[in-house]
Amino acid sequence: MESRDCSGIGFCKMRIAWNDIQSRWEISADDGNDGFNNVYILFQIPKHLYQTRPI
Repeated sequence: MESRDCSGIGFCKMRIAWNDIQSRWEISADDGNDGFNNVYILFQIPKHLYQTRPI
């Protein structure tokens, strides 16, 4: 599949990942070029919604 611009969050890959630096869960989308090198943070899960970091 060829790369596509996701500046409007059109066709992107999404992931839910733990951010070690910020100590929080984030839902992010890549910029359409795979690899999640440049991401759009769609949602940061507030700390009161979880108790600990993943194992």
